[in-house]
Order: sequence, then C-alpha cells, then structure tokens
Amino acid sequence: MKLKHLALILALAVVVFLALETQREGLMHHGASPYNSRWDGSSNFAKHLSSFGSVEIVDDWVNMNLKNYVSYGCRIIFLISPEQSYSQSEISTIITLVKEKAFNLVIMDEGPYSNDLMKTLGLPVWIDAFRYVDVFRQRQGIAGATPGFIELGQAYYVLFSFVSPVSIGNTSNCKKIAYTIEGDTVGALCEIQKSFVLVIGDGSIAINALVPSPPTKNVYSEVIEGVVSLVCRGNRSVLSLIDASKYNLRVLTFSELIEEGYSGIESLMLTLNPFRHLYPYLQGKELYLLPSFSITIIIFFAAATAHISRKRRLEISEEISSKIFIVFPGYSRTAVEVLVNLCRSHDKCVKEVPCILKKINDKCVKQISSYMSRDRDFRRKILEKVLLS
Repeated sequence: MKLKHLALILALAVVVFLALETQREGLMHHGASPYNSRWDGSSNFAKHLSSFGSVEIVDDWVNMNLKNYVSYGCRIIFLISPEQSYSQSEISTIITLVKEKAFNLVIMDEGPYSNDLMKTLGLPVWIDAFRYVDVFRQRQGIAGATPGFIELGQAYYVLFSFVSPVSIGNTSNCKKIAYTIEGDTVGALCEIQKSFVLVIGDGSIAINALVPSPPTKNVYSEVIEGVVSLVCRGNRSVLSLIDASKYNLRVLTFSELIEEGYSGIESLMLTLNPFRHLYPYLQGKELYLLPSFSITIIIFFAAATAHISRKRRLEISEEISSKIFIVFPGYSRTAVEVLVNLCRSHDKCVKEVPCILKKINDKCVKQISSYMSRDRDFRRKILEKVLLS
C-alpha cells in the first residue's frame, strides 16, 4: 500500500466519523462554564438566573449580536472563573456594554483574568489571584475552605472555597461587601456611571457543587438572588449574559459517560471514536488524548504497518524472482532461476531455506541444493521444469 493510499484511507475515516457525529457527544467544557453540567460547572447558576428574565450564553463577545436589550430594565454580565485571558477586542466590547449600554458587571473569580477588565474600567479594585485565604484549613483541616459573609442588603453566611483576597484602593466609589471571619476582604462593589461592578474573589460560590438545580434553594441560590436584586435595584426584568468563551472543551472519560446517562455500549463506542478526541483540537481548543484513544491509534497504525510491510515483502520477492542475473560458481543462470523460483513456490522449501525470501547469495543456493538432495518431490518438480523449458 502506497503512502497516498494510506492518506486517502485516513481522510475517509475522518469524514465517516464526522458524518456520524451529529452533535458534540461525550464532550464537556472545563471549569465553571455554563455549558458544564457536572459538579464544577455553572449550569445550575444559569437556570436560577432564568427566573429573573432572559439568559444568553456568550461564546464570542466580539461578534455577539444583541437584540432588543433595551427592553430589559436591568442588564448584567457575569464572568465566573474564566480560564483564559481576554483579548483587547473582547475587553473593548465588554467595556462598551458597561459604560455605554448600562450593563452591570458581576465578577466571581479567584484568578487573574478579570483584572485587566477592572483596570481598563479605571476601578481601584484588584484580585490577588490564587493567594488563597486559608483560615478554615488551619483550624479544621478542610483544604481551601474559608467561612465568611457576603453583604447584599443582608449578610449571607457562606463557605468560600479557595477564595482570593480582593484589594480596594482609596475611593468613594467602591466598598467592601464580602469578607472572611477574620476580616480579609474578598469582595467589592463599585459604581461607575449608571452601572454597578460587583467583584467576589471566588467563583466556586456559583458552581453546581454548591448551587442546587432549581427549584431547590440554599444559601448560594439566595446569594444569586441577592446579587441580582442589589445591582438591578429590585427590577425583575433582567437580561443576563453569561460568559462561556474562556473554557476549553474536554473529553469525558468512560466512567463520566456512564454517570451522564450513556449506556455501556454507547460509552464504549464514544470512547473508541477517534473523532470525538480530535473535536476539541479542530475547534481550536486543546487536544486531550485519553489512553483509549492512544490505544486505538496504536492498533490502527500497527495493523496498517503490518499490512504495508507484508505487501512490500511480496513485491520485493516478485522483483527479485524476475531479475536474477547472478551466476554463482558451479551453477548456470538458468539453474539458479529454476531453483529459486521453485523453492519460493514450495512451502516446505521456504520453511527449511528461509534465506530464499532474502538476498540470494552463494550460501543460499547451496542450501537449496542440499534441500533438493533430500526432497524427492522437489527434485521431480525441478526435472519437470527443466524438461519443459
């Protein structure tokens, strides 16, 4: 098999798998994405917001097409633990929405990627990214968990998880609204023109592990209601834009597929489907190669290599048998050709004289002659061949 044939087969395989993939089966976004329905996602957060009005999940800030946004009495942008930085174009779009379209901005983030937005807005607020407050861990041994309060008209007692401190500069436009039990500032509220910017140094308070699926409620769903009520000043006609542009896709493992409700056969088929593993890469995201995918690729290429190698050996054998012009001392060219060709077509001869499939030399011809002296049937075939020629 030639290389171009192998490439054609691979291309056809990708097309077939693409045709079979009617949707993004068996994939999930990383982290606090609103598309992520697992424990670390924010899909429940989005469901709770829908009780206040419309919710739009934003995959592309620059090319976003907002329609009839002015019909809503309150408009909010939510950024929850983004995992990538924002480009200047994206920052410009969000700043325009806040300053010119009267959108409020709510940031729940323990990382560094929201700071550029606040800096561009001219706010004296900064998230000390990943410098987690570890009060509760020191006292009761629960890693990263820190009790504290969020004041949103009333004080909500919550358990932060790996919360980062929030620094507030000297200004009358910003105030502390969230803090740990030992007084560390972890949240701020700022006014800018007609909008609020609310910052909390912890995105975990919005993830599914803490926020229950509606209609169930707890203190974290009450915090969501408190945030909306505060920044919207009680207005119940709300448009919520939730950022989903900063989370990579990933491939669900076999056990996760089972947990998501797929049958064993469906999970196995998805696990072994190479295109599912390539999809994140084709979408411009990271490529995640699970062991199962690696095994599939190894088996495929091993089989292809073995087939190509076998075909090539047969081709070489045919080329050699048709191009023997070597005359060894004591043997005519015709005799060598007869011996070699007959031995290659005789299974027992090939087994006892394996050199016949390799380069023919004097030693190999002597081994064929020795075999001929021992095998009467082989001698008879040689005689028939000589008489017919």
